[in-house]
Amino acid sequence: MWRTARPSDLVCVAPTVRDQVRNDNRVKVSRWTNGEHGPHTCETPYVWREAFPGDDVCVELKERTQAKRDNLQADDRKILARLWVTKTKYQGETYITLNGDHFNLGKVKLSIRIKKTNKEIYGATVTAFRYNGQAGGSLGVMTDLHNCGKPGGIDAYAVAYDTRSGRWSSRVSVRPCATL
Repeated sequence: MWRTARPSDLVCVAPTVRDQVRNDNRVKVSRWTNGEHGPHTCETPYVWREAFPGDDVCVELKERTQAKRDNLQADDRKILARLWVTKTKYQGETYITLNGDHFNLGKVKLSIRIKKTNKEIYGATVTAFRYNGQAGGSLGVMTDLHNCGKPGGIDAYAVAYDTRSGRWSSRVSVRPCATL
């Protein structure tokens, strides 16, 4: 889960670490004294946590060491939003379907945009749910765009935005048939 040493701190940590961070944040004023580093000097035996630049919450040395270790491992703990495209036959037509996994459970914004102009030609907000055999929240949405494939169609890309984490998927090339 997110550490939330401050609201924008999205480093993933164990629940016990997050609980300790919340407790340290709650009592931070009681551990400050006016000293060598100004009014936020830590009382002995505390040190600044330094989970992010400017983090002056006073903690035991083991908590600062934990914060540094968590920061170093932050990228390895992220679930990367993954998007891929398939074709779906429906009533004799072939449509572009957007699929994804490794999202947080909840809202995901989907978009298909023209590469040259970045103009959106398809947009939707969907909910990622947990499905057996797929990691994190997953989705599958048939768009209203026909798949032209190559060489016809518009040079475009699909992308997904995980609203809970603020992460974007990689861009995936698509070739929709559309009139501009």
